[in-house]
Amino acid sequence: MQAIEQELENILAKDSVTLNGDRIHGQNITQNTEADSDLIINTDSNSGSGPIESLVIDKIDVNDKSVFTELWAVEADITTVDDKMDFNDIMIEENAWLEIAALWQPFTVMYL
Repeated sequence: MQAIEQELENILAKDSVTLNGDRIHGQNITQNTEADSDLIINTDSNSGSGPIESLVIDKIDVNDKSVFTELWAVEADITTVDDKMDFNDIMIEENAWLEIAALWQPFTVMYL
């Protein structure tokens, strides 16, 4: 099976955004300033039954907080400019780099 790669540039979302692919690399996800709820981020691999190989989001900018409903990835690198990022369900098979720019203290989550 051939991996599907999704290259993102700038996404403007109101209440939710769905990212689908085996390698999802993006620059910016921004929530519309008129939105009055959390930004829900849904992710899924191309097959729908396995992990995303690589998820890279350079910047998430939301009004309140971003909420990942489910994230299953081999590797993830996510940066948010806000101080609130929630994960309802997360499974990282190798490495995750989660940076909350508002706190100026990036941290790494590693699972064996």
